[in-house]
Amino acid sequence: MEIMERTKECKEEIEKYQAERDSLRKQAEETRENYYKNKGEKYEKWKWDNMLRRERAIYTKIQYRDEKISDLEGDNISNKEKRALIKEIYNLKQVEYDRSLGCRDYIREGFSKALGKKIRIKYTKFTSFMRNVKGCRSLAGQYDIIEIKELAK
Repeated sequence: MEIMERTKECKEEIEKYQAERDSLRKQAEETRENYYKNKGEKYEKWKWDNMLRRERAIYTKIQYRDEKISDLEGDNISNKEKRALIKEIYNLKQVEYDRSLGCRDYIREGFSKALGKKIRIKYTKFTSFMRNVKGCRSLAGQYDIIEIKELAK
C-alpha cells in the first residue's frame, strides 16, 4: 500500500491557483506603488485608507488561493475528482468504523471509478449533532478526507 501520486488534473489545478496567486501579488505591489507615486507632498488619510482596503482584499484572495493549493497538495486529487469520490464512497467496502459524539471515522477500500484505481480511503463524516455546536454548524453532514492510499494491483 502506497500513498497515491498526484493526478494530472490535480497538477493542472495547482498550477492554475499558483498563477492566480502570482498575478494577485503583482496587483498588490502595483496598488502600493501607485499610492506612493501619486502621494505627493501632502499626507492624505483617505488615500492611505483606500489603498490599505484594496490591499487587504487582495491579500485575502491570496490567502484563499494558498489554502486551496495546500488542500490539493495534501489530498493529491483535484476538487472535481474529490466530489466524484465522495459520491461513490458508499459503494466501497467498509473496513473500519469508529464514532464519537460529533463525527464518525471510516476506512473503506475498493475500486474507485472516479480515479480508476483500487484505493483505501480514510475519512470523517460529521454528524447532524454538529449543528448544535457553536461555530461548527456548517460542518454537519460534511466529509473530510484524511488519507487516500492506492492498493497494489
